[in-house]
Amino acid sequence: MRWCKSSPIPLRFIKGDKDRSIHNVSWDRIYVTTLFSFEWKEISKSIDHAINIAKGDTTKVFVGGIAASLMHERFLAELRWRGVRVISGLLSNAPAIALQLDDFAEEFYSDDMTGTPIEDLVPDYSILNQIADDYVYPVHDAYFAYASRGCVRKCHFCGVPKLEGEQRDAQSITSLIKAIAERHGEKRDLMLMDNNVVASANYKNIIAEIRDSGFEKGATFRRPGRPAALRRVDFNQGVDARILCKDSPAVNRILSYYVPLPHEKEAEIWKIMKIRLQESRKLSVVIPEDELVEDAGLAEVS
Repeated sequence: MRWCKSSPIPLRFIKGDKDRSIHNVSWDRIYVTTLFSFEWKEISKSIDHAINIAKGDTTKVFVGGIAASLMHERFLAELRWRGVRVISGLLSNAPAIALQLDDFAEEFYSDDMTGTPIEDLVPDYSILNQIADDYVYPVHDAYFAYASRGCVRKCHFCGVPKLEGEQRDAQSITSLIKAIAERHGEKRDLMLMDNNVVASANYKNIIAEIRDSGFEKGATFRRPGRPAALRRVDFNQGVDARILCKDSPAVNRILSYYVPLPHEKEAEIWKIMKIRLQESRKLSVVIPEDELVEDAGLAEVS
């Protein structure tokens, strides 16, 4: 469920293809999220499954996510998916624009040309309860948030620039945490999914905002009948050591990510990886986690 305008639209969350009851419903729309591009076969099955659920009406199927963005042309080239709306990048425009809705066909919300972007809406955590009997997400007691989007770098192996574009600040973490807590209850931890949050020009303000939202160093969270637990701030996508350690010469010796060459044998690969592991241990001091926690005054950082 996403909160649209003044009232929510009910949405059923499906994981996998075991639930046969969905074939007995006439769906208005079916949204498919794609993840890794190397899962092309599984993604194809999911889209075909969605079209089947839609009784062959491809105009009811919307496909987005990582693979759909990075391999956009390949998705569009599949003739059997003609009519499926393949969304590239973030849903950062008004809903009617982001979802490519057809006002002439009078699709619902096709007139929403100025509304809040879906990217900035509060997600409905309760949809996860619909699959709780079959699967419980490992991270199930946390606020999920972005303080920034995009990245300042243009690494050739990374899809972030294509997915999210130039780095920019996202919505206020404080207001998002408040809105989630009001609708879905308070959460113990905070998971930041920024791709390079420390590169933000607003980084220090972001840290202050996190701290002021109840995640200061030593902060605890207690649920009724349970002992207090330390709150954690998880920089889920990591942080850029080159920015955190600008004055450390050791950071320049960190080895680059290793990609085996076609001619290298398995024994050679393991030998190189072992050397790199040893080097990384020697350089572990360049990641000043304790210093970061101490200076920022945050709850436990991971």
